[in-house]
Amino acid sequence: MCAYARAIICFSLLLSSLGFAQEDYEIQIGSFDVDGSEVHYVLGELLIKPTADLDVSSFVPNLGGALLDSIPRIGWYRLRFPQDVDVVPLWDELRDDARLRAVSLNLAFPLLEPDMSESQVQDAECQTRDEIQWPLTITGADQAWRKVPRGTNVLIAILDTGCDTDHPEYARCSRIEYGYDWTDAPSYLGWPEDYHGHGTRRLGEIAAPNGNGEIAGINQNCRVRVEKVFNDDPYEPKWIISAVAWALEDVVFNRGARVVNCSFGGALPQTSGFPLLRDAFMDVNNNSPGTVILCSSGNTGDDRVIVDYIAFPAAWSCSLECVIAVGASTQLDSVFRPTEWRPG
Repeated sequence: MCAYARAIICFSLLLSSLGFAQEDYEIQIGSFDVDGSEVHYVLGELLIKPTADLDVSSFVPNLGGALLDSIPRIGWYRLRFPQDVDVVPLWDELRDDARLRAVSLNLAFPLLEPDMSESQVQDAECQTRDEIQWPLTITGADQAWRKVPRGTNVLIAILDTGCDTDHPEYARCSRIEYGYDWTDAPSYLGWPEDYHGHGTRRLGEIAAPNGNGEIAGINQNCRVRVEKVFNDDPYEPKWIISAVAWALEDVVFNRGARVVNCSFGGALPQTSGFPLLRDAFMDVNNNSPGTVILCSSGNTGDDRVIVDYIAFPAAWSCSLECVIAVGASTQLDSVFRPTEWRPG
């Protein structure tokens, strides 16, 4: 039996001994209204951070749930209940429980992509190679390739909708490795297959091999690992708080990633559920010096949004050294505005 198989069996036995839920499970997204805004969350799940003296193994069954998994580094647990159980009232009740430092729903947020018309999308798809590859020139990437030695061992992790693992552009590229589907708890063995396309495009922009196809990615020497933190909805995929936190902890502290790309956002500070994500980002900031997390600021091109607020997690660029907020620019290095966009 290979070492990998033995490790998986031992991990499964450990979960069983701790009372963790292990059955096959497909997440479902629900919603409820908060002050006129629709809040999405994973049905049947709660996230808790207990005090040090709380016996979680007895506390959770008394609630009618089961332990699913945890992040021991930051003290968070993921709980699962039958999906016909409405966890919103329980979440509201537990917020006043002195035995818990924090509790939240397992929130989910849609992708924030530029609102382009169908004709604009078609125009983009008809661009020539030179029209598409201008970011390499504007960033000086093509010059940097000549200065950076081949074989650098820096690892970039992409947390997104996954990747089209059969895409010919990435075939035979030894620098690209495929991680896990972090919504597939507690096994996390699911292949990070992309049912939407967003993550596949981000991988291309970041690391498509030069000469292996029509498009070259900006990083030609780094290793790249693709992780899936979205559900499988092909039309409106949603990134899930727990999946991002679990994946971030793994790629940084277990895989050694020095750059993490998070091309998503949309969560606002008043939305309950931030303690888990905040703790994961702070853990990287405080305990992995030099690691950088790149987060999307939204690409709206709205000056009011840029001045007044940036959605999380990009907004943590104001308080955490490890976070850099990134927005799209044009070929002239100006702010990208979807309503004014034209190809070329």
